[in-house]
Amino acid sequence: MADQLKPVDYKKIIRYVLQNWQKLGLPETDQTKLGFKVLPFRRSGPHSLLNFMISSADAPVLVVRGPRFISASIAIEGLKHEALLLKELLLIEPLKAHIPILLKDLLIDDCPILLVKACSGTMLHTLLDTETVPDKLARLIRSGADLAQSLHLATKKPERTLDSKLISDQAAKTLPLVRQHLPEKAAALEKQLELYLQKLGNEKTDIPGVCSHEEFNPWNILQQPGGQLIALDWEDAVSDGLPLLDLYNYFLICMRILIAGESQSAKQRPQTEQQQRFAILLRTFTESIAAYCQALNLPEQAKDPLFVLFGLRSLAFFLDPKRQSVAYAKHWLPLLTGLDQKDLFSEHLAKEARGHWRANKK
Repeated sequence: MADQLKPVDYKKIIRYVLQNWQKLGLPETDQTKLGFKVLPFRRSGPHSLLNFMISSADAPVLVVRGPRFISASIAIEGLKHEALLLKELLLIEPLKAHIPILLKDLLIDDCPILLVKACSGTMLHTLLDTETVPDKLARLIRSGADLAQSLHLATKKPERTLDSKLISDQAAKTLPLVRQHLPEKAAALEKQLELYLQKLGNEKTDIPGVCSHEEFNPWNILQQPGGQLIALDWEDAVSDGLPLLDLYNYFLICMRILIAGESQSAKQRPQTEQQQRFAILLRTFTESIAAYCQALNLPEQAKDPLFVLFGLRSLAFFLDPKRQSVAYAKHWLPLLTGLDQKDLFSEHLAKEARGHWRANKK
């Protein structure tokens, strides 16, 4: 474990990049004015990543991206996977403007290092948090949802079957982790899933495969000065994923940014203002989901089973033995309650919002 927690020597890596700038074929710039800083990254723990921005005369030039610690298996494998995936996605013409431009992937002291073209702009979570004009807020929310739709349309793959077996297979991977780390919740969750699968019965729905980002949310979306959006941080993406899951993740995190205290300004907003922002979010979600399903030819009956899969996969992600963000997983467990209702995701958003407002009254 001590070796796993040994930090990567980024002074050495940055020095290597600067000394070999031309040899690596990096963008021409005034190297006498180069500087660098570490960028914020939300994920913590032994398998987290670090991003360094290299600038020239305060203009961003390059992002150096790598694992925080030596032998951090999830981070290392994720970065290798991200390099391969970005190379594939860059060949798809409509995506070039919406994904990071990978300039070079290196292996330095057995650590994968990605050199990515830097972009100017503002992260979408900051824009959502600070925007107060309702129409502009709705457009901002919709812009991220439209980006997900564009990414999925451009990577749409042959249809696959969505049925109880797909959910049962995911439950078989998730429930042992819940029994191990959240044993007090396991029995109720198993009962909920059992009843839901009985209700689903033998129903089968054809759905497309898509390249799913898996952590598609406003913290990973950059808006450039012209308004164009770029989806960042592809280390957890899957090339043959399920539709809608990115949108569920996006709107859930949007809701938490807008009303549930992801920032100081959100915490200070009066409840009436939070309720107004939530109404905008819910309306935008309804419109976005309708447009998405029409564009991808996704049947109406697929939405709730895909939401159940979203909940199961989210739990498995945070309870993974190598990651074990158990405390954070507790925030995602409520996704899998109330499965006897329809429009599960809308119901969950409303339930989480009401819970937040009740808690703040105490």
